[in-house]
Amino acid sequence: MRRNVLFVLCVVACLYSVASADTVAYWRFEEGPANANVSHGGLPDGRYYEGTADSSGNGYGLSVWTEGWAGYAYKTDVGAASVSGAANNFSVKNTGGYPAMFTDTADGINSIQPAAFTVEASFKLENGGYKTIVGP
Repeated sequence: MRRNVLFVLCVVACLYSVASADTVAYWRFEEGPANANVSHGGLPDGRYYEGTADSSGNGYGLSVWTEGWAGYAYKTDVGAASVSGAANNFSVKNTGGYPAMFTDTADGINSIQPAAFTVEASFKLENGGYKTIVGP
C-alpha cells in the first residue's frame, strides 16, 4: 500500500550535554514554486543535489532521489501561515511510491555521534489532519 505523507517541517536537534542543545538541521521546504518538483538538477538517481536548503545555517541541504518515482513536489497545503515567526508558504508531498530525501554523504551530519538527540516533524497524512512527532 502506498502511503503519501506531506512533510511540513523537520527539525533535528542534537544534545551534546544536558545543558546544551543545538539545531543541527532545519528544513522548511520554502524553495517553491507551488506544484513544481523539488529539483534534482538532472543528475542520475542517488546522486546528491541540494534541492532543499538547510535553514539552520549549517549547510546540510537535502536532495531528492529523483524528480519522479522517488521525488517530492512543493505544495501550498500548510498547517499554519507562519512557523517560528517566518512565513510558511510551502510543504512537500511525495510524487511517487518510493519517496526519499538525503543529505550529502560528505556532510558532517553523517558523523555526529550525540549522547542524545531529538527529531521534530510536522506532517499531514493523506487520510487525516496535521500531526506532529517529537521523539528523543
